[in-house]
Formats: sequence, structure tokens, C-alpha cells
Amino acid sequence: MLAATSLRVLKTGLSLCQVILGYASAVDIGKAGVSASALNWVPAAEAQRMVVRLEEFGYGTVWMSEEFGREVLTHAGLLLAGSRRIVVATGIANIWARDATAMSAAHKTLTQAYPNRFL
Repeated sequence: MLAATSLRVLKTGLSLCQVILGYASAVDIGKAGVSASALNWVPAAEAQRMVVRLEEFGYGTVWMSEEFGREVLTHAGLLLAGSRRIVVATGIANIWARDATAMSAAHKTLTQAYPNRFL
């Protein structure tokens, strides 16, 4: 069992803890992704339109970070709500902005609402 679990971890890049506890599923990030910190600086509706365009161009994932601008998990929810298939991934989520319980709860909420689309 552990060997099979370890192989799944290597193939998906998930933590062993995520796999054992059942909090993780394999997310297909596609062949090409884009880092889009510019999405932090445009109005939310425009950011949603931009993500739809990225989807149309064939990108599998949009990577975003929590720098200055928007709170990354709420912003991820907005982008997921405005698109159909693209994966939204947080490159950076500031550990000082929320505690571990809040981070875990947000992750569960987004992964349940948008299965296999939030990373």
C-alpha cells in the first residue's frame, strides 16, 4: 500500500500527507500554463474575462501569487467561477495572511466547488 501511495505522490507531486488523508486528487495542469500576476491589478470582471481568453488560447493552468493586490484564495474562487476548465494554481499564498486552519478550509471549499481545477 505504501509503495503504491509513494508512486502516486511522485506522479502527481502531491504530499504524502495529502494522499493518505484523502485531501488530494490528481490535477491535470495541461501542457502549457501562464503566470499571470497582472490579474491582481485589473478589475475582477476583467480578470475573469482574461482567464476565459487564456482558456480559449489552450492554456491548461493560470498561476497566480499573493503579492500586492488581491487575497489569493478569494481571487482564485472568482477566476474559477468565471471559467469552465482551466486550472487556477496559487504559486504563493502568504503564510502570515491566514492560519493553517483557514488555509485548509479554503482549499477544501475550492476543491469541492471546482473539482480538479484548484491547485
